[in-house]
Amino acid sequence: MHSTVEESKRHDLYKIIKKTLKKEYLDLTVKKIALSEDFSKSTSQVNCSFSENGGRAINLKSSGCGMVDASFNALLEYYSDNYPSLENIAFEGISVLPDWRTRAGLSGSDAEIEVEIKFTNSSNSIMTFRNKGKSFVRATVLGVFNAIEFYINAENAFKKLKYLISDAKNRNRNDIAQKHLSTISRVVNVTSYEKV
Repeated sequence: MHSTVEESKRHDLYKIIKKTLKKEYLDLTVKKIALSEDFSKSTSQVNCSFSENGGRAINLKSSGCGMVDASFNALLEYYSDNYPSLENIAFEGISVLPDWRTRAGLSGSDAEIEVEIKFTNSSNSIMTFRNKGKSFVRATVLGVFNAIEFYINAENAFKKLKYLISDAKNRNRNDIAQKHLSTISRVVNVTSYEKV
């Protein structure tokens, strides 16, 4: 798994977001997912169970044109009222690459796969999320959850930095305000926070 320049920049951004949010960082953990597909209607339905920061299980049900669309729809329906910036992200692409070196059986059907999901924002900036594993469904769903987690935490960091800048200016601490302005300028590249 080779990181792109964009993924390296996002890794640095993760550090900024985690440092800004500290204990307020939202960690989404998928517990299980059930997938049902109706081939005649070309629709998929997902039932997923996940938690926020190890808390109680949250159960969501949604449908869409395939597993990725249904999973993404479930999370958007659940989070978009509280996180308006999620309305600015869309799928850009998905690719799957098997790693034949990891196969144990003769057929190779047990080989690990790498799923790469790309999202774009209102500025046409692309973010790539990768997961690797034996299960296509697991790797794909984790990619969708990782993306939503990233965008939610970026919005939370933006809100917190905006507050910290205002607070520093009110206390005539332009040095601190400038430091936070430098940080927020990196976070605003993630997506549009116009409605935030």
